[in-house]
Amino acid sequence: MPRLTAPFILSRPITYSPLLLREIDFRSSSIPSLENLLILRDQLDSYDFTDNDLPSLTNLPRLTRCKEMNLSSNIIETLQSDLSSRLPNLEILTLTSNSLKTIRSILPILSCTSLRYLSLLGNGVTGKKYYRMIIIGHLKNLKVLDYKKITSSEREKSSAFLKSSICTDLLSSLKSSSSTSETLEEVDSAPLVTAGTRSFTVDDKKLIKSMIEQAKSAEVIDVIQEYVKRGEMPPRSVMGEEEKEEEEKEQLIEEEKEEPTATATATAPAPASKKRPRSTSNASVTSDTSKGSGKRSRANSSASKDSKVSKKSKTSKTVETEEKTVTEENFAKLTVAKLKDLMKEKGIEIPKKAKKAELVKILEES
Repeated sequence: MPRLTAPFILSRPITYSPLLLREIDFRSSSIPSLENLLILRDQLDSYDFTDNDLPSLTNLPRLTRCKEMNLSSNIIETLQSDLSSRLPNLEILTLTSNSLKTIRSILPILSCTSLRYLSLLGNGVTGKKYYRMIIIGHLKNLKVLDYKKITSSEREKSSAFLKSSICTDLLSSLKSSSSTSETLEEVDSAPLVTAGTRSFTVDDKKLIKSMIEQAKSAEVIDVIQEYVKRGEMPPRSVMGEEEKEEEEKEQLIEEEKEEPTATATATAPAPASKKRPRSTSNASVTSDTSKGSGKRSRANSSASKDSKVSKKSKTSKTVETEEKTVTEENFAKLTVAKLKDLMKEKGIEIPKKAKKAELVKILEES
């Protein structure tokens, strides 16, 4: 295996990366460890160690100019504890297809606050619980994680989770524990199994974790943690779902109350007949310039009303006179057909071939 000796390092090509960074290429060189990088005098922006045999990212000198470090397709299991001080201006870190399995193994990355692009695809740590939330919560300048853009909602949830007691207890236990094989599930599931007097089932733990992920604030996460510590299952009311349901029910009741009033006002006929005479009279009044003309128009309108009333009375009198003529039984003025109809109504037998005078006499006698 070739080592990173001074002659080997100086023999490697130096080119420009797609981001126009001065980059040195150590690709596919079977390098077993990092050493002697100070010979480059910190004059490069990017280092490419893709497809080598590096078991760890250690023994790094202080490279203040380094902005990109590509370490894909190695066997890296651990990272240098003071990674952020050795690479203070690191913006792009690619650790795809390595052997980082636990949250503890990536803790040094959390202090690299200048990171903007980070990839840990192909590592076992990506399948751990809260992996993405922990990284996003710590790295405020990070824009892309595992080639997936970080959304604003994801940023808010991660910051809220970072303030919760679950995250603080988890990170403190990871930092204090000495075993390197302990995974996030083991640390996370321990309080759930032994909390209080109750043993939570697998379904309970899944439900609690889903509630934590759906929580919109750090206060909600703290409340869930308190229930778990007491050995109690957090109720759904902690998420505020019952309050939302009650608000929706109240809104529906208010809408149902408003609907009949709205329909009543829509179906109620407008008193147009009452308003029309006023509008005509007002129009006649406003059309005239003097007060006397206004009074005349009102008098005329009242006279027209009286004339209408008199006409109605005359028509009613004529109807009454017609009814009187019928009731007085002036049969002589009626036709033969009407006389026969009257006889049928009164139940009088109609003689055959009877003339009008005979029918009149029969009706008068009846």
